[in-house]
Amino acid sequence: MRSTFDPAPRRPTTRGERLGAALFALLLTGLLAAELLQGYSPRKLSVLFIIAFWAPLLVVHELGHALTARLLGWHVHEIVIGFGPELARFSVGGTRVTLRLVPMEGYVVPSPDRLEGARGKSALVYFGGPGAEVLCALLALAWLGPETMFTRTEAIPVIAVQSFALAAVIGVLMTLIPHAGGGGASDGLGILLSFRLSDNDFAYRMAGPAMDEAQRRIEADNTEGALEHIDAEIAHDPNNPFLPIMRVRCVAATGDRETALAELERMREQPHHSDLVEGERLHAAARVVLEAGDRELLADAEGACRAALERMGGSPDVQVTLGAILIEQARYREAEEILQTVFKRTRDPWQEDRCMAYLALTALALGREADAELFRQAFEARSHNRRLRKQLSTNWIA
Repeated sequence: MRSTFDPAPRRPTTRGERLGAALFALLLTGLLAAELLQGYSPRKLSVLFIIAFWAPLLVVHELGHALTARLLGWHVHEIVIGFGPELARFSVGGTRVTLRLVPMEGYVVPSPDRLEGARGKSALVYFGGPGAEVLCALLALAWLGPETMFTRTEAIPVIAVQSFALAAVIGVLMTLIPHAGGGGASDGLGILLSFRLSDNDFAYRMAGPAMDEAQRRIEADNTEGALEHIDAEIAHDPNNPFLPIMRVRCVAATGDRETALAELERMREQPHHSDLVEGERLHAAARVVLEAGDRELLADAEGACRAALERMGGSPDVQVTLGAILIEQARYREAEEILQTVFKRTRDPWQEDRCMAYLALTALALGREADAELFRQAFEARSHNRRLRKQLSTNWIA
C-alpha cells in the first residue's frame, strides 16, 4: 500500500518506462512528419526548425551565464542542462556539469569572488543568458540582412536561419519577463532581485564551492581532508560567517561531537546575524546529532531543522536532513512526504542523490520492496556517497 499523502510519487524510471517514453516520442515524431507532408510547403518546416534549434540555444543560453560570470571573475560552480532523468554528470575545469533528458530549461550556479559590486555583477550574470541569445538573433539578422529576414520565402536555408532567429527571440522573451515558477526565478526576475540581496546572501554564495568540496570529502570518508580544506578556506576568507559553520559539520564528521556542539554554542552567543546565518547554524546542529547517531537528541535535532526552515524559507537541503532525522525516529511516512516534496521539485543532482537514498530506506521500512530496490539501484548507479552507501547496505534486505 502506498503512502496516502501523494497519489503520484516520483520514482526513478524503469527500463520499461524509458522504452515507453521512447516509443511515445517516436509516435509524436511520426505524427509531426505526417502533418508536414500533408499539403507540404517549405514554410511548414519552420516549426521543425524551431524545435531542433531549441536545445542548442539552451546550451548557448547557459554558457552565456557561465561565460559572463567567468569574465566578471566569478567561479562557475555548476551547470545543469535540461530536466528529467539524468543522462550524464562530469566536471570541466572545476565546474560540475549535468545533462538531463529533456532540454527545455537549465541553470547555472555562479559564486562571487568578493562582495564589492556583487549586486551589479549578479544582474549582469543573469542577463548573460538571454544576452547570448540576443547575439545569436543579431548574427542571424546580419547574415540574411533585414529585408530577407522579414520576407516570406520558400528557400529552405533561409527558413532555417529565420527559424533560428525566431527561436532565439522566443527564448529571450520567456526568460527576461519577470516571473517565478517551479524552476525558480526567471532571468528577468533574477536581475531585479539581485539589487535586493544582502551581503550575507552573497557571502553564502561565495562559501558554496568550499562547502560543497568539504561535503564531498566527508561523503568519501575523507573527514580529515574536509577539515583541512575548510580551515584553508577560512584562512583565505576569515570574515565569511558560513565557513565556520561548515567547519562544525566537518568536526562532527570526524566523530568529535562534543567539540562541534561547543563551537556551535559559542556561535550562538555571538552577536545576532541574519536569518540565513542562524538557519545554517541550526541546520549544522541538526547535522551534528545526525552524524553522532544520538537518539536521545533526535527530537532536539528535529526542532532545530524546523526552526531553520522558518528562517531559510524552506531550504531543500534542510528538508532532506529533516527527512533523515524522521527516518531515525521511525516516522517513515512523514519522512517520505518531505523527501518526495524535495525530490519532485529539486533540480540539484546532489539533493536528488540524497533523496533517492533516503526514499529507498522509507520504502523498505514501509514494505514496498520493489520501490526500495528501484531507488537503491538508481542511487548506486550515479552517486559516490560512501556514507549513504554504507547506510543502505546496513539496512538492506538480503
